[in-house]
Amino acid sequence: MAKMDWLGLCLDLMFNSFGFDVAIISDFKKLVDHAISVCGYVLENPHNKNQAEKVCWIYSYAGFGFHGTGSYTEALQWDRKALELAQEVYGSKHVNTTKIMNNIAEIYNDLGECATALEWHRKALAICEEVLGPEAVETATIYNNIASDYHSLGDYTEALKGFERALKIREAVLEPNNIDLAQSYNNVANANRLLGNIQAALDFHHKALGLRMKACGPEHPLVAASLNNIAGIYAKGGLLDDALELYERALEINQKVFSEIENHPDVATAYNNLASALLRKEDLEKALAYFLIAWNMRLQIYGAEHPDTLASYNNIAQVYSKQGDFPKALDMHLKILEIKIAIGGENPNTATSYNNIGACHYRLGNFGEAMEWFLKSVAIHKSSFGDTSYETVNVENNLRLSYAEAQKAVPGRYSLSFEEWEKRCLHGSQ
Repeated sequence: MAKMDWLGLCLDLMFNSFGFDVAIISDFKKLVDHAISVCGYVLENPHNKNQAEKVCWIYSYAGFGFHGTGSYTEALQWDRKALELAQEVYGSKHVNTTKIMNNIAEIYNDLGECATALEWHRKALAICEEVLGPEAVETATIYNNIASDYHSLGDYTEALKGFERALKIREAVLEPNNIDLAQSYNNVANANRLLGNIQAALDFHHKALGLRMKACGPEHPLVAASLNNIAGIYAKGGLLDDALELYERALEINQKVFSEIENHPDVATAYNNLASALLRKEDLEKALAYFLIAWNMRLQIYGAEHPDTLASYNNIAQVYSKQGDFPKALDMHLKILEIKIAIGGENPNTATSYNNIGACHYRLGNFGEAMEWFLKSVAIHKSSFGDTSYETVNVENNLRLSYAEAQKAVPGRYSLSFEEWEKRCLHGSQ
């Protein structure tokens, strides 16, 4: 059999299996190098359009898999290669090309480069509107993604407008019981919640819950997701008993649905949400127990470096902070930061760790060190989200409090106003 035939068979094998395995982190890590290697050999040899198309999607699957592991630089690398091939195979103005552009935008979002993500989504929107029209389902999806960019940038008013535009299109073209409508209801609900429109948020979450129960039945993971969303609003509103009841119901559904799977992401999330409500209720022992369960499950599913695993580890550190064990919490936050920097360098995710480390130093009375960490966090948040975003304002307030305490602790050392001191520090002179 000719060499190219063997390569073709290998390519078919990777194309038919790799796309299903990228969502399972352990399988992805086993296959990704083999898949990329096969693709390289195919492109180095004579190949047809069908084979180039398969390489394109394998590269896209690789980008998706690396994105899922938090390896954003590698994810961007392979999605850009996929985009180059998509433009060759399909042309620059094709729906499949916009799908890969959307993936690139999502990576930039997670890197904290939300303005760049917005640019990519707008490019994809222009193509979709030209090729499919402004009322197509695919166009609605991109409106939804653009709204998510505004959400990340802290512009919740524009986010709500985008989510409502996507919902209007979907309501016009989809059947009333189409499950995609529930996603739009959730997005509109979340934007309303952030704008303080709590009743509107609850109304839309209940609409999503009703649709999902009708379409999927009462014991379905999507129903559990809606229960989690409603519970989240109850928890933040102080209705902790109501929230706990819904979180427990969501956990029961996920445990039943995924009973034959030893560790499942949805079950881990359910434990995490339940623990969060218990933490708000100051039931620290139970919260810690459930956070530990969620962390251990995520560790088995994803490995130690996955963002969800790190989030669980962070939650455990938060419990130790609540218990007053700030040295232990600080040690955990420093370990989390080390992993984050090793994976993706400095970005909003590392800025969150800087803020958490600063908070531990603040509670330990180390105000000078707290200021150093908060200042790092402020710099990244300003660069990523702007001066007025919720994230920036929150961290900047922590920095302001630390500066005030440092002024009391060391009279005369910090004579400048906070605004002037911060300005000097952020511009490299003190």
